[in-house]
Order: sequence, then structure tokens, then C-alpha cells
Amino acid sequence: MQFYQHFSLAMLLAAVSNPLWAHGKSSSTEGVNSAVYQSAAGQVVQQFHQALQQGNRDLVLAQLSPSVQIFEGGAVERSRDEYKAHHLDADINYLKQVSSELLEQQIEIIGDVAYAVSRSSQKGEIKGKKIDRTGTESLVLRNIKGQWQIVLVHWS
Repeated sequence: MQFYQHFSLAMLLAAVSNPLWAHGKSSSTEGVNSAVYQSAAGQVVQQFHQALQQGNRDLVLAQLSPSVQIFEGGAVERSRDEYKAHHLDADINYLKQVSSELLEQQIEIIGDVAYAVSRSSQKGEIKGKKIDRTGTESLVLRNIKGQWQIVLVHWS
């Protein structure tokens, strides 16, 4: 049931927000209020990304709600503990081996809910295999007892 609530919320937010970007390759955060990036929710998004890049497991986990749901590659992890036990180390290892560049990002805050959507480019080589891909990310955050936490992650 919780998954459907988070998913429905994410879809509702996407539907009522301004179009975030077209299907192009433009790099843009134009029109985004810089105060949003410096808000508590924006800081959580930035800390989450920095912690993953730097391999700081504790800081990554601190940004996630205990009941976070993470969708990646057709699979789902239904809690922070499950992510910690299964894919956190692999995600950190991947990011250590590739260079990553943020191409676009939009963060929107609506009351006690926020979402961030972004596109990034990853390039590098892992186990002899060349990596050159563009990925997308959607994060949904909730202000829970005065603290912003990521409650839903979708990577593709």
C-alpha cells in the first residue's frame, strides 16, 4: 500500500508541475529558484548525491527514510536496510569508477513534499567495459517531524 501512495504522489506532482524539460539534450536549471537548492529539502538532495559520489555510506543512509523504496533496473528495495544490505556498496563502487556530470535538475517543494528530477551523464570503464550513458533520477522527499527524508528513489 505504501508503494502505491508514494507512486501516486510522485505522479500527481509530475502532473501538476510545469514541464521540467523537453526530450532534448539541453543542460538547464534555468527558471529554478536558487532558494529551492539552498532549502532544507534541496540540501538533502545535494548531500545524498555527494555522499554517493564520495562513498560516505552513513551520510547516504541518513538522507533516506527507513521505509524508502528504491526502484532500479526493474527491481525494488523496500527499505533503507534492504538497500544497505544489497545495492548501496555496488552503487558507490560504480560511481567511484565513472565520472558523472549533472546535466539537468529540477527541484520542487509543495508543502511537506518535495521532488527532484535529474539527468546525468556517466562515462568511464568498468571491468574492461566502456560506460557512456545518460541516466535519469526521480526522488520524492517528505518532511517528517521537521526533517526532510527521501522516501522514493527511481533510477533508470
